[in-house]
Amino acid sequence: MTMLEPSKKPLNVLIKQLHCNIEVFLKNGYEYKGKMIKCDMNMNVLLEGATEFKEDQLMSNYGSVLLRGNNILYIVRTLTNISKNIGKLLSHFLFNFPFFSLNLLLGIRN
Repeated sequence: MTMLEPSKKPLNVLIKQLHCNIEVFLKNGYEYKGKMIKCDMNMNVLLEGATEFKEDQLMSNYGSVLLRGNNILYIVRTLTNISKNIGKLLSHFLFNFPFFSLNLLLGIRN
């Protein structure tokens, strides 16, 4: 069994996202978006300004919500609108010009 570097352990990665906007996907299909204020060793997460979604439909707005760690399927950091637009633009470009490599687009030379 290989040991993960401390910086790559799930809890340490999660703690680095404190005070960032995240999206939390639960096992029951619900999704919560908000700013992560706290998390603990059981990966319970406290969100501020949380919104609840089911199948991309807004269900409710909350001031704060506590999500129990054992109900969480996965967590992602929310991209800013600029990052989303850049991602869409890049995927559109790569779809229409598949012969370009990502290294060429980013100006990386081998």
